Amino acid sequence: MTESLQNAFALAAQLPDPDQDAFAAWLVAELESDGRWDALFNKSQNLLSDLARDALAEHHRNETEDWKTN
Repeated sequence: MTESLQNAFALAAQLPDPDQDAFAAWLVAELESDGRWDALFNKSQNLLSDLARDALAEHHRNETEDWKTN
């Protein structure tokens, strides 16, 4: 465990028990959420690559139009 994390937990340990429980619940939820986002992002890479390949193929077949702003 890093020194920074040890310091953070030492400060959290000084909180009243209900606040410690709330902090622990928040931290666990954040870590789980990060894990879900990482998994979703990793899965999306193949899809994004496929979409980019399809878009380039359409462009090479002259099936696209220039996008212009006014």
